Amino acid sequence: MQWVSEQAERGAEASERYDAVFVDIFDGTNETPAPFRDAPFLQDVHRLLRGDGVVLMNLHTGEPRLDGQCASAKAAFREAFHCGCYALPVRYQGNTVLAATARPLFGSKEALAREARANAVELGVCTFDPAPRLDRLAPL
Repeated sequence: MQWVSEQAERGAEASERYDAVFVDIFDGTNETPAPFRDAPFLQDVHRLLRGDGVVLMNLHTGEPRLDGQCASAKAAFREAFHCGCYALPVRYQGNTVLAATARPLFGSKEALAREARANAVELGVCTFDPAPRLDRLAPL
């Protein structure tokens, strides 16, 4: 977290910006520590992303304490990114993945599904169907 803050503070050059940042951090009590769920950290991450970059955060959910932490993280995502924020509950796993971009990357779930299917075909993963996952995708 200190490294992210220092990089954002010094103003990373375009060549030092990232396409994606994944936050998948848990402590001994199965929680993502509060500083990683707060707006200041996410604002720093936002400054380190390329224009079409994305941040993804995996949070444990499924019990009141963890669901409350997820709700506060959603608010921090909205504060840091303003648009292009989404939540995707992971079915049967007790997780929710939050995603945010500097700007919306797609106009509709249908457009995103078409692009995902085309990418799957290109990569030879023809059995991949994004529709069930996208049905759970919700804007924040």
